[in-house]
Amino acid sequence: MTMIVGAGLLECASPTNVYTFVSKYATAAHLALLTVAPLFLSPFLGDGEIAKVLLWLSLVCATWVVMSPSVAKNEHPHDARVRFASEVSRDPMFWLSLLLVVISGFRALNGGVRFSYDPETYTWAICRPIVDIFPGCVDGAGLLPFASCVALLVLLQGLRHALDRQSQVSFFVSISFFAGLSAIVSVISLSYGNAAALRLQQCAYLEPSFLGVTYGISLLCGIAAMFCSAESGNFGAELLTAVSTAATTLGVVVFSPVFTLGVFAVAFVAMLVLSYALHSRAFTGAGSLRCTLAIFVALMAATVPFLLCDNGTVLAMRRDQILSLQILPAGFGETRAALSAIALRVWKSGPWLGSGLGSFPLDIRFAATSSDWAVISPLQKAATNGWWQLLAERGVVGALMFATVLGLLLWTYVANIAKCFACRIRGIHFVGPLALLSLVAVGFVDCSFLRVDVLLAGAAVLALSAAAFPIPRQSNAKTEEIK
Repeated sequence: MTMIVGAGLLECASPTNVYTFVSKYATAAHLALLTVAPLFLSPFLGDGEIAKVLLWLSLVCATWVVMSPSVAKNEHPHDARVRFASEVSRDPMFWLSLLLVVISGFRALNGGVRFSYDPETYTWAICRPIVDIFPGCVDGAGLLPFASCVALLVLLQGLRHALDRQSQVSFFVSISFFAGLSAIVSVISLSYGNAAALRLQQCAYLEPSFLGVTYGISLLCGIAAMFCSAESGNFGAELLTAVSTAATTLGVVVFSPVFTLGVFAVAFVAMLVLSYALHSRAFTGAGSLRCTLAIFVALMAATVPFLLCDNGTVLAMRRDQILSLQILPAGFGETRAALSAIALRVWKSGPWLGSGLGSFPLDIRFAATSSDWAVISPLQKAATNGWWQLLAERGVVGALMFATVLGLLLWTYVANIAKCFACRIRGIHFVGPLALLSLVAVGFVDCSFLRVDVLLAGAAVLALSAAAFPIPRQSNAKTEEIK
């Protein structure tokens, strides 16, 4: 089913070579499905079930990536596999990702962070992890991050080394399609009163972790994929991304607060202008204008029914929140300052390893002062600054691991730009940087970038934007350009 939906719809003409079909389309579609799987499952499953699905999907995708990497010019499938294995073994990102898997595995097993009552002193305290010298977590809180690290390992290696230029466009088309399908399913479940969907739709800053951020990243992917598909004459993929753009736009509008919506509106305009400017010369006729009009039609198809929905419904209340143009809730500044101060005190109590993954809701109860409780809700579960949340729960070690992965991805991007300075730049080269800038901006008012679906989508598009530059590679003792 994945091959039919994610690959067969991408190209009207059937490839003559079965391996070419699999390596160019099916592998990309499976990687896209792995990227958006948490987005699909968030309204319906708990963290434990999502983690199990991610681990199984990672195993399936790893098989596809290892067995079916894209072949270069004058290269046989066996040679492509040997080349892929050689590139992976020499990639520092692989070894760093493997280290992340090990550390997150230790953290998932090292639970025990919880409330503890001492009957002799009649006091409550927070227990440390089972092994205090290793990163810890609240019981059960580390399984999903561990599964996400495994998925990240597979995704980064597949996107960096296993896809050629056509497969990269297929990945963007597939991720846009799957995210659009997820948005439709989530909105339908919302209309039927799904409890998790209702909670995600409220976009409350009591737990500032918003589903719409991943839809925003997928929207940028859809714009780039539409222009690239139109340039290659693939009308089927162009039509598919137009429909997906409408669905992902609906997902952003319904599941994002006003501030996040504004950030991705700016990123959307920047992506559209860049794609139009970069692809206009390559089109014959009015192809670039056709894509732009298709995107605006998709926006209208998504937003007009939302604006005209009946009063009293859940979607109508969401519409009223957006139209009121209240960018942040009343008293947000005081709440944010108090939570940031609490996070600072928590981090100072355990600067290297942090207080443990998932422990910040417990830490608020102990670190908050009476003046803090005057502005903080008793139901507050997270900081309204994701960077402080990262530092408080994971410490310097966890923050450095996070920064190192990001730094390597950015270094690869900059190095590839330097190598391909004279090459033609396309829209897909800017999806990753625009997504990263958007995540940095929203990270100052929420902790959405710590969501598993956001981490996978953000890392995937940044890695693929860097890998999309036409870097020459070695194959059979000859330099072949597989991009």
